[in-house]
Amino acid sequence: MIAAAALFKPPPHWVPVEVLWQAMLAVDPETGQSRGYALLSRSSGGQRTKHNLLQLTFGRKRLETAIAYFGKTANPPASGSASIHEELWRAWRSMPPAAAALVQMRDPSVVAAEEAQPLQGALTALEGTELHERLIEAQDLFAQRDGPPPLRADAFAGLLLVLCCSVVDLKGTLPLSAALLEREDSRLEEPLLEEVNSARAILRTMARHHLQDCGSCGCGRGA
Repeated sequence: MIAAAALFKPPPHWVPVEVLWQAMLAVDPETGQSRGYALLSRSSGGQRTKHNLLQLTFGRKRLETAIAYFGKTANPPASGSASIHEELWRAWRSMPPAAAALVQMRDPSVVAAEEAQPLQGALTALEGTELHERLIEAQDLFAQRDGPPPLRADAFAGLLLVLCCSVVDLKGTLPLSAALLEREDSRLEEPLLEEVNSARAILRTMARHHLQDCGSCGCGRGA
């Protein structure tokens, strides 16, 4: 029996084992590997699961909202900005809650010591980027007037780095900041590079599935 995690979508159904096996052999064009299967069991104190600094949380139309928000070329949210600081701030401050909830930052202090070091290294690298510096400056300039943004500066910086070379073209949404994002992308190094690339791969896969779902449901977004 196959049961989806979201039971309100496809109902559970039975399939022959041979059909299920062939389905798992299909190659995913994004990874070049078959879907395969995973065996889950209670941990016995052996190898730990790798934790990522940038955590993407899907559901509740978060991905759909983020793509629509950052891919908006007609009257984008930060249009008419006079500076990079204002453009970044307006895009950051006006994010819909669902889009802001797409990414969360894992706290290195809550994981095992051997895993905390690479997470802290990635976080330190992210906080040392020019993009993060501009966001902090923008927050200092505008937050007292407009109120706090919907997510932390490091989370928004991480989200922009993940989005800029994955599912949306930010040049239309953030024209003043496009060159800055391109510079940051070209300067990414480990361990932050691994974090960003991992999140981009996940985002591309989820976006592709989202478009396939929209194409089959008749809403027109997958056309």
